Amino acid sequence: AQNQQWEAASRSRERSVQVALIQSAFSDIGWKVSHLLRGIDAADDLYFQITHQIRMAKWHRNRIVCLRDTAYAPTPFTSMDTSLAIDGAYLLAGHLSQLEPGQHPALAFDRYDQQFRPFVVHKQTLPFYVPAIRHPTNAVSKWAAESYFAARARMARMP
Repeated sequence: AQNQQWEAASRSRERSVQVALIQSAFSDIGWKVSHLLRGIDAADDLYFQITHQIRMAKWHRNRIVCLRDTAYAPTPFTSMDTSLAIDGAYLLAGHLSQLEPGQHPALAFDRYDQQFRPFVVHKQTLPFYVPAIRHPTNAVSKWAAESYFAARARMARMP
């Protein structure tokens, strides 16, 4: 139900609906968020968009191949975007370099897809608890998420 609200607000393009949803979702976080939420009405550059992940059945067609986020965006939750982009480009270059003169690049594209896809699918699969940590929906979940991130911040400051 909550996802449907965000989807509807994104599609509506009605700024007042989007702002109200943002303010409602983040009003009880504390810190400086209340100041930011008050300023959102005055912002002339509000960008509101839902994040989606599209999983393609095939990463190429003829001589056109998709790389990086167009082929296998792992979601912002994984922090694997750049790593997958480098690994995928390197792997594809290796398969292209192994083509014999006159062979169609689609052969290398197929090999790249077959070899890299299992790894990408693994990285695209989020543990069940990840969305709940990033977007808690009740008081207990919010407390747990805040405690987790506070503990991580304290650990990062330790020598």
